[in-house]
Amino acid sequence: VDVHGETAHAGPTPMDRRKNALIGAAMLAVAVNDVGWKYHATEGKATVPRLVAWPNKAGILSEYAQVTCDVRHAERETVEQMWAEVKAAMPDCAKRANVEMRIAGQWQFGNERFDPGCIRLIREAAEQLGVRHRDILSQAGHDAYYISRIAPTAMIFTPCRDGISHNEAEHAEVDYTVPGVNVLLHAVLARANR
Repeated sequence: VDVHGETAHAGPTPMDRRKNALIGAAMLAVAVNDVGWKYHATEGKATVPRLVAWPNKAGILSEYAQVTCDVRHAERETVEQMWAEVKAAMPDCAKRANVEMRIAGQWQFGNERFDPGCIRLIREAAEQLGVRHRDILSQAGHDAYYISRIAPTAMIFTPCRDGISHNEAEHAEVDYTVPGVNVLLHAVLARANR
């Protein structure tokens, strides 16, 4: 989402004349987060993972901001409803910040289903090796989603300490990664030997 305001000095510019794109972007970020919490009970997630403001300097109101909005749910219809609610919040955010907002681009991914045959081979390999396993719907964006459009694909996750991912504190014990790698090895061999 592009947010357009007007650069001005933070000191002399009265509050009622400000058109701070960063404030509009921040309001939208809160609205996106609120949508995520609304759908939390059904595993919905909504995030603003990136917000860029320009000129991004102390003492100056931002004339431009860009907000990346990310909504996720296992059901396509619910994703569409969540996104509709984000879009519905935009006019109020823009009005309150005295800025203009527009959707600059839209990108959808992640509702592809993985290959049942690959999933079965992974389950069988885990059972054969005595590795505890369960099916999960991660809702994480991975290259595997794109590969699944052209080739049979599935994913294997191994536990990280405290469930932390994409963070400097992420750590996977060898005791968890080695079984995951062995499951992958046996699943690939089973696929190659079919």
